[in-house]
Amino acid sequence: MLLVNWEVFNTSDTEGKYAEEIKHYEKATKGIRNKYGSTIRFVNMQVAKDLKGQPIPPCTLLLVARDGLTEWAYTENSGNVRIMKDGHKTLSRKSIIMQHGELNVNLDTDIDLAYFIIEKSSQFRKGYIAIDDVREKQEEIVRKEKDAIKLKAAIYGDASPLTSEPTLRQVCHSLGISGADKATEAGLRIKLEAFIEAEDKRKDVRGMTTANFLEFINMADEVNRRGIVGKAVARKILDYTKMHGWIWAVSRNTVVRVPDTRYGDRFAYLCEFFANEANKETWDALVKELAEQGYFEDDQPYDELKWLAKMYGIPISQIKKTELAGKIREHFRA
Repeated sequence: MLLVNWEVFNTSDTEGKYAEEIKHYEKATKGIRNKYGSTIRFVNMQVAKDLKGQPIPPCTLLLVARDGLTEWAYTENSGNVRIMKDGHKTLSRKSIIMQHGELNVNLDTDIDLAYFIIEKSSQFRKGYIAIDDVREKQEEIVRKEKDAIKLKAAIYGDASPLTSEPTLRQVCHSLGISGADKATEAGLRIKLEAFIEAEDKRKDVRGMTTANFLEFINMADEVNRRGIVGKAVARKILDYTKMHGWIWAVSRNTVVRVPDTRYGDRFAYLCEFFANEANKETWDALVKELAEQGYFEDDQPYDELKWLAKMYGIPISQIKKTELAGKIREHFRA
């Protein structure tokens, strides 16, 4: 059985507070069954180099994991849940031993365990534990080769959405790439490719992997929003401290604290914060600060200005870029 925030994950409660999680569970488990049938085999990928063909030693599979701010756990029964003296809950049995570095899961009787490993376990996400599937390995090799070709085309190709330097620079800002303000166009392309390749190596499904990047550059809203946030960081309007998270650089007041689990992609977490409609007041303050610093009079992509103007109800029909930048600035001075 699965626990979410230490409550039993009741998949029949489709109208409750975990309705979205239940939808994801139903879709994911259906896909797992369709792809792997009745059994799935997990293997330990952290094999010592000096084993030289000897049997793989046992390894530990953790049964508690975090997905953003949500805590998930797998247990065979509710009797394994223990309440600590301080009121917090934990598991008496917090892990499973993978004998000989492998674990076979029956999908007819224990689909919850397979779902937990594939969708929630950080060990699986980071590649420490993987599915032993020959067909999948072959498909993965082909997919990586195709993605590498697509990435080259997206960054260097003449038909790329990033052919113009302002758009390229905007995307680099949107990803939080350092030096995006001053680098040459050629330097930007090299920096961008290195950034995506590094994200691929992290093996984090939330990261800006090649697959996610190829989708991202065609998502205008996300590119524009993240580009503006990235510029605010580059201009030192926003700053990051490990103690307080993202803060206003001048007042040192906290904008949003970053969970330890998101430290590695703290810029993405900041962008997610600004994308939340509940934080629109903070977003408005950010845009106002950029306007006062003359950001919109700089060489910004026209599409970004039009996107921002539309957000604030500023007419964009038959108006030049410089005039539109002025109207955005005046909007916040009114």
